[in-house]
Amino acid sequence: MTWRPRQTPVPPRIEAMLRTLAHGSEITSPDRLGAGWSVTPQAVTLRAGRTAQPLDRQAVLELQAALTAWLRLTQPPPS
Repeated sequence: MTWRPRQTPVPPRIEAMLRTLAHGSEITSPDRLGAGWSVTPQAVTLRAGRTAQPLDRQAVLELQAALTAWLRLTQPPPS
């Protein structure tokens, strides 16, 4: 199966990250206390200190679901 960008519009920040990955560049988190993440066209990796753990696609899907749930749970009340 060949990956193709989805045809529905995405927010500008995601579009910019998609372009970055499509050009073969890496997206990384700010380095905070030695923990963080990186995303390349080939892999998603979590870092803690000097340890790095690549995630498979299923683990990334689970992480995305958990993060989406957390973001909705902690969403600020409407103004």
